[in-house]
Amino acid sequence: MTTVSITAKSVKSFHELWERRTLVYFFVWRDLKSRYQRTFLGVGWILLQPLLLAAIFAFIASHRTGLGLVATDTPVFLIVFLGVSLWQFFETGLTGAVNSLGGNYHLLKKVYIPKPLLLLSAIVGRGFDFTLTMVVFMLLLWFTGAPLSVTGFLLIALAAAMLALTALLFSLLLAPLNVIYHDIGFALPFVMRVMFFATPLWYALSILPAGTQRLMMFSPIVAAIEMAKSSFVGDSAFAVGKLLPSLMLLIILAPIAVLVFRRHESTLVDHL
Repeated sequence: MTTVSITAKSVKSFHELWERRTLVYFFVWRDLKSRYQRTFLGVGWILLQPLLLAAIFAFIASHRTGLGLVATDTPVFLIVFLGVSLWQFFETGLTGAVNSLGGNYHLLKKVYIPKPLLLLSAIVGRGFDFTLTMVVFMLLLWFTGAPLSVTGFLLIALAAAMLALTALLFSLLLAPLNVIYHDIGFALPFVMRVMFFATPLWYALSILPAGTQRLMMFSPIVAAIEMAKSSFVGDSAFAVGKLLPSLMLLIILAPIAVLVFRRHESTLVDHL
């Protein structure tokens, strides 16, 4: 297959996705209703996990100075809450997207649906959850007297967009493989848990050796979270250059993810 034909098919696919973009709203609304309609706390579950985890990690940090989490104008609890909220957005978005094809097999077998829309819908739906946590974050900043920084919230928005792109690219790689090889569904939760504890959410990246810090900044997840936290931990001059390694990784990953997905897309229904 030539480069020209690949490019032509990619442009055609993008045009098709844009024409059917309203399906994203339908799938997001359907998933939100099914997720919370029979729960006692409803959307309160969105906030419960990051609040509890932030409280636990902040308590540990207050008794273990070696973790490097030091209160500035923003309490440690809120810094951890921000990091955990961003991580939760990435983890739930990626997991939902990877499982979206199998979860909608009954639709895929009956009608034609552009499959990337299912992945995108799963991530957008988790964006709704993340928006709610950021509203609570802003209220907590105001309640504790911490500074409300416009730059800080712009960096949070940029970090969320970066995490959404990362989740989408990895889901393009993993979602078709999850349909064909069910091992992905077993391995992904374990990998996510390991990454959770490895990511500097409950500790400061600065406590690691300089070489390890540079290596970890190749991770788009770490880079996005560090960027979002920067204006709340006294690092108001976050160097854009710190994002270059992770952005390079995403640029390399993007065509690979698209090609892998397109290679398996036409036969996925046969495996459902």
